[in-house]
Amino acid sequence: MEYKVIKAVNPRDPKGKKVYRAKLVKQRGLNYDDLTLQLVRGNKKWHLMSRQILMMLRFLVAQEMREGREVRIEDFGTFYPSVKSVNKDSKRKAGDGAIKAIKIGFRPAGWLKKEVNGSRLRLERASDKE
Repeated sequence: MEYKVIKAVNPRDPKGKKVYRAKLVKQRGLNYDDLTLQLVRGNKKWHLMSRQILMMLRFLVAQEMREGREVRIEDFGTFYPSVKSVNKDSKRKAGDGAIKAIKIGFRPAGWLKKEVNGSRLRLERASDKE
């Protein structure tokens, strides 16, 4: 993983002074084709079918979360819907109008967290352009 050092306002103290912190440099992600080719190890015969399965999974996850349900994919993690809302001083005011956004969260399975944070993790500082 590559990271860069940025100067930004501390999110916990928006009125405070700017501080330096590390931020990951975004890398190109995998698309359906990349992912399915990885899954089937280049076997073209299974490529289309695995792509269709991933697309069906995408629709099923979205459908379940629209209904307010968590989707737990065993040994991978859990997708869950949540809301971001404005604080109000009464229960009556904290209704639909107070909701700013519907958010999607993901809690990775324990092994996945360990794998990403594990001993094989390589952090490299990106070259400064200045």
